[in-house]
Order: sequence, then structure tokens, then C-alpha cells
Amino acid sequence: MECFLTFAVMVIVILLLVVLSSRRRGIASQRDTLFEQIAQRFHGVCRRGGWLGLPSVRFRYGPTMVLLEIDTVRRGDRRCVTQVHFRWPRSWLRLELTSADQTSPADEDPLPLVPLGVRDFDRQFEVRGNDVEAVRKFLSAGVQWHVERLWRQADKAPVSLSLALGFLSVLKYERFRCFQDLEDFVRTAVELFDQAQLTQSEVIEFVDEGAVQ
Repeated sequence: MECFLTFAVMVIVILLLVVLSSRRRGIASQRDTLFEQIAQRFHGVCRRGGWLGLPSVRFRYGPTMVLLEIDTVRRGDRRCVTQVHFRWPRSWLRLELTSADQTSPADEDPLPLVPLGVRDFDRQFEVRGNDVEAVRKFLSAGVQWHVERLWRQADKAPVSLSLALGFLSVLKYERFRCFQDLEDFVRTAVELFDQAQLTQSEVIEFVDEGAVQ
């Protein structure tokens, strides 16, 4: 009798492992397919994550290489973050922007708060930086519009913007399951990058769509 119970338990455990493994492989396959579609859309290269890894996409935008990737995090009830990274020429400038619905991790040496003087934006987003004037110039009205648009995507999942060590990173605390939603996120991030570059040199502002054709 004891042998039978032991055998039955082993069979149940094996079946559970098979089911869980199959489900995980299915999720990984769907995720890889989604990133391959993004690579095709932006004429880039996809690195599949497979069963144990996470996929990423690299594509060129003008002279800049862009990296799209996902990572696992523990931020409130969010366990996944989708990120787009751009090279940024002004490596001395540091900026951190987080939406107010986000629980920021404790930082022993946080950057100073930088209010922009725009009531609705200051209420919705927390901005920190190491140069008040440079941060305000970077976060022009056009860039603010794109930040708000990024925040509204994916049912207003938390969003972050980071500028440090020569990289501009746009983060959305969401695992996208739909190609159109992920494409919209990447497209808006690229448009934000465009706007930030333009306003740094010429103070030109665009608040409509069409930066990426």
C-alpha cells in the first residue's frame, strides 16, 4: 500500500511538472514571437530568450542604436518591466522621472527634486536631477506630452524615465502581450527621444504623431 501511494504521488508530481513546463514554454514562445515581430517592424535583430532567458531587440534609429528588452522586477504588484534604451551624448546629466503611482526603492543618496512648475505634471510625476536648468530644458512641453502618453498606455501602468551614464532609458512596468501595444510603446519612446534631441538644440516642439514612419 505504501509503495502504491509513493508511486501515485510521484506520478502526480511528474504530471504537474510537465504541465508547468509546457505552460512556461508556451509563454516563452509567445514572448519570443512578439519580439521577433517588433524586430521586423523596426528592421532590427531579435535575440530569442527561449525557455529560461528573456528576449531583446536591437535596431538602428538614425545614428543611434536602440535596445528593447524586458526584465523581472519586484515593484508593488508589478513583476515585469519593458525597457527601451538610447545612447545620449550628454553623459554628465542625470535625471530620474517616476509616475506618482509607483513605489520608488529607497536610495541612500537621492538626486534633488526638480519641480517643473507645471501643476498637473508635477502632481502626476516626480522628477529628480543633478542640474535644475538642464533637467527643465530636457523636459520641455513636447517631452512632457510624450511622457504622459507613455503613462496612459497599457491601462496607465507605472512609467519611468532615466538619464544616466550616457543612456536615456524609458521603462514601463508592464509585460506586453499584444504586438500593437508593444509597438505603440516603442514608437512613443522613439518619438520622445526625437523630441528631446530637437529641443536640446533648437527648442522645437512637436506634440503630434508621426516621428517614426
